[in-house]
Amino acid sequence: PPAVGRLLGGLLASRRMFAMADALPAVLPRDQIVLQTALLPVAQSAAFVADLSQALDLWPLWFCPVRNFGPPGPIFSVPADGGELYVAVGAYGVPKNGVEYGEDNQELEMAMLRRGGRKVHHSVSFYPIELFYASVYNGNAYAALREK
Repeated sequence: PPAVGRLLGGLLASRRMFAMADALPAVLPRDQIVLQTALLPVAQSAAFVADLSQALDLWPLWFCPVRNFGPPGPIFSVPADGGELYVAVGAYGVPKNGVEYGEDNQELEMAMLRRGGRKVHHSVSFYPIELFYASVYNGNAYAALREK
């Protein structure tokens, strides 16, 4: 409700919420925490939120629109070009039903890929290394860059 937003606005600011979520490992075991941000086409965001809700009962979620105005970069770019609108969906905290750390995080990664998205780089990755370099990021460009 708007009144809640006005009343708690400073406490609910994205920067403050992420800072609190980032501090969670100091309080709770790391394997109980989810700190993930998915970057998805807007058209896929509702379906991904349904995937996320089914896998983990973690609320609130954070949304930030993202637009890539240039062509994709060589390795770690926003996956779209031509001005397509994306949304970053942030899930930070401790799920109400607990978390199977590796399994649940990997399930979210696969849901992101199925929906044309990828993780934002501050998130912990659970991708198998072959998938990471073959499908998620440009492994050939990365290898060429490392050889320079």
